[in-house]
Amino acid sequence: MTETTSINDCAICWTEAENPVHTACKHVYCAGCFEYLCFAGVNSDACIRCQDDAGKYHEVLLLAELQAHLPSAVLEDILENAFTTHVTRHLHNLQYCPTPDCGQLYRATTPAGHNDGIADTDESHLFICPACLVAVCTACKVSHDGLACVEHSDCASGGYQALQTAKKKFGIKDSPKCGIMIEKTFGCNHMTCSTCGAHICWVCLKSFSKGDLVYKHMSREHGGIGVHYFPDLA
Repeated sequence: MTETTSINDCAICWTEAENPVHTACKHVYCAGCFEYLCFAGVNSDACIRCQDDAGKYHEVLLLAELQAHLPSAVLEDILENAFTTHVTRHLHNLQYCPTPDCGQLYRATTPAGHNDGIADTDESHLFICPACLVAVCTACKVSHDGLACVEHSDCASGGYQALQTAKKKFGIKDSPKCGIMIEKTFGCNHMTCSTCGAHICWVCLKSFSKGDLVYKHMSREHGGIGVHYFPDLA
């Protein structure tokens, strides 16, 4: 303290404290100045520190001390401000649910395959919002339920649509069992996937365990095995 102040003076306004608040670290504030100190603290670094008479911040004021000196309504506002400040400064880890007006928070993660060598899957990033029940990908930070992260990325960038257009142009389809792209260049409509070994009907993409089942299916459902489309092979 200086010669012009006393132990009863507020550490902020330097006048005799009105409705004095005494902190555990032996400082005194007006009740109004103490509220101002608390709001200023959470808005600056989300940490409320006591201010001594030299204008420096010292001890962190604990929640129990705030509860003892602040009206409940003021304390709620301060805690809400502190929470908002914390979230704003940690948006790389915390995200809001993408549903408009939801307000639910979740912890963000890294995309599948980029987790420092740790086994990772798209399913491990799925967050079901307890407020609106929307499925959110914590890696992509959007809702793309039913699509893998890579598929969603392709859709968002236009790559997926370009691929589908190319597949249609060149007559390429996906194996119904393993999903790998397959192409028919000659022969009947019985296809065998070189990756998973599935026997496939090229017309409807139904898969079977044996080749003879495919021929029976094609004769029954499609009126033949498709050789007539290739007269040189008949």
